[in-house]
Amino acid sequence: MSKSLVIYYSLQGHTKRVAEMIANKTGADIFKLDLEEDYNLGTVLEVSKQHIKNQYIPDLKPFNLNLDEYEQIIIGTPVWWYTYTAPIRSFLHKHSLNGKTVRFFSTHAGANGSTFTDLEVLVTGAKILKPRGFYTYENFSWDSIENEVSNWLEV
Repeated sequence: MSKSLVIYYSLQGHTKRVAEMIANKTGADIFKLDLEEDYNLGTVLEVSKQHIKNQYIPDLKPFNLNLDEYEQIIIGTPVWWYTYTAPIRSFLHKHSLNGKTVRFFSTHAGANGSTFTDLEVLVTGAKILKPRGFYTYENFSWDSIENEVSNWLEV
């Protein structure tokens, strides 16, 4: 059995909760990316829009993680402005996933936009499995999300 790692960024907790579901169902290790200076909920919409537009690479808090220990990396991000977040960009710019099996997931309020195709550009030399977006906005159910996670992982 291959060793897996779930890496995610989450500001409001939705992506964290899905990451935890995935880790629990797969037995994967789990790791949250933290920024040196995290986003503020009051200004995140405007700041993140500029970060995405300018391809900004924010500083992550230092961490000790040996990616060589893992065969599969599962990466989770909220969808902001129809793509992945800048903390995920920071991680992927600094760490090669060449030779790994990679799965992407997102949490979103209605659309994934170009999240997954944008992410694939940053991950060269990896085997990329089918990604999955999870709707976590109005009138959603965590029980439904858990079922969706289970179905996605079986693919």
